[in-house]
Amino acid sequence: MQWSVALEGGPRRVNHAAVLLGDNHIYSFGGYCSTEKAQARGAPIDIHVLNATTYKWQRVWSEQEQRHMGTPPRRHRRGRSEVLDEVARRGFRLNAQGRLQGVRRLELGSVDSDDEPEMAAARAAPAADEVQMAVSDHEGDSDEYEDARRDASIEDEEAAADAAMGVPEADFVPFGAYHQHGLIAEEMEEDTKSVVPYYRYGHTVVAYDGIAYLWGGRNDESGACDLLHAFNPVDNSWRTLATKGRIPPARDGHSAVVHEGKMIVFGGFEEQDQRFSQETFIFDFATATWTEMATTGDRPAWRDFHTAVVIGDDMFVFGGRCDIMGQYHSTRDVYDEQMRALNLKTNRWRVVETKGSIPSGRRSHSAFSYSSKMYVIGGFNGALNEHYNDLYEFDPATEVWTKLETFGEPPSERRRQCTLVANDRVYLFGGTKPSHDSRLQAIPNNNAQGSLTDLSDLHVLDLKPTLYQIAAMKICCTRGGRALFRKRMMFLPGVIRDDLMNRIDPALLAGKPMTPATPAARQATA
Repeated sequence: MQWSVALEGGPRRVNHAAVLLGDNHIYSFGGYCSTEKAQARGAPIDIHVLNATTYKWQRVWSEQEQRHMGTPPRRHRRGRSEVLDEVARRGFRLNAQGRLQGVRRLELGSVDSDDEPEMAAARAAPAADEVQMAVSDHEGDSDEYEDARRDASIEDEEAAADAAMGVPEADFVPFGAYHQHGLIAEEMEEDTKSVVPYYRYGHTVVAYDGIAYLWGGRNDESGACDLLHAFNPVDNSWRTLATKGRIPPARDGHSAVVHEGKMIVFGGFEEQDQRFSQETFIFDFATATWTEMATTGDRPAWRDFHTAVVIGDDMFVFGGRCDIMGQYHSTRDVYDEQMRALNLKTNRWRVVETKGSIPSGRRSHSAFSYSSKMYVIGGFNGALNEHYNDLYEFDPATEVWTKLETFGEPPSERRRQCTLVANDRVYLFGGTKPSHDSRLQAIPNNNAQGSLTDLSDLHVLDLKPTLYQIAAMKICCTRGGRALFRKRMMFLPGVIRDDLMNRIDPALLAGKPMTPATPAARQATA
């Protein structure tokens, strides 16, 4: 295993939640940054998306968020090439007179699975009258217009894939948000507009059937939430599910996993009763019904900010913050090194008698599963006041823990980061760390555990590094390698050159800062 990418300039977030949608796009929802202005009550959650190939972050702006920030979209007269590029990329056709023809209008939920990639791009298409208005600006320029129209197309497969996922080359077009070329997305009917969840931290997000499901979390203004929200990346739309059954009390710091068409929620801190939880709840996606699982066996102690993964029919739970007072919070933390497993067929808990190099108890760490094994990285032990950046592997077949030694420079010690797997690679980003470590850019975050700094970095761990990836790491992660690359880059094939440039600094190809600009800044340059 090798750490091959380390980049700055992403969203600076702590205690956020992320999920992989599609093969190549990682969506990060919410979290907080200590230095950002406090959000008003009911302010919408923010969303950032990472292209796992180019390492570029983009911001998803919702109509509600723009309205809250007081930055309505502004129109501007575009050049001919801009209009044609937008028309072609959005799937519209022009006849000889430059008029629109074959405009596809979609009703929400009417996409046929066989046509999904093509239709997905059309979902984000601007309204026909908006495009026609833009085209009409340039009527009469027939010769140049015809040549430009002939050449207008989606530039490459990556742009086509992004469009199919609802990811335009620059900004997303959610609800009625603006686009980099000034086109306004088609207004949804009033009765189909969905509720955007308010900003929060300590929530969970899982993916099921191409949709992200967000549950729980809290903020200091609005408190905790027990509503289940669904985000569709095709049209960047939110909706609140009408659920029934035994809805879990609102909480944060819980875990959520998916198994056989159901979401399993465990633990967390319940706001109303001010207690830690040790209960397990199930949400059935098919029936939109919540139930509390009646478990047997040796349940884990009450806890929050633990991790859980599903391997086979078992949900493995590790770590988290317990309390000497059991289910009630006394600020006297207890950290558990035991591994617990819940069999999802028999609903029975058991203590896993682990062996090997057992990691110390911790909370706010990350865990993921890969090749039928569980991995744990980072976290914090409040009793010892220690942050971690170690990486452990747990094999359920042998019940053995192994501390892994990786190549490359690992991330700094941290907690409350996001970590997930995509295409045999681990993507770790954000979180907070002790201020004494100055290897990466950070923002001060003073709290009871001492001075912390909030992070905006991205790290990529290759689980199966190829010879190319090993060589790329040597080039991109050493000063001499980067200097040699800059001298010889023009002699390399374009695909390799672009990949190495992205590993060094994605902004080199984008031609702009990696950090997303604010709506006001974008409009100023519109």
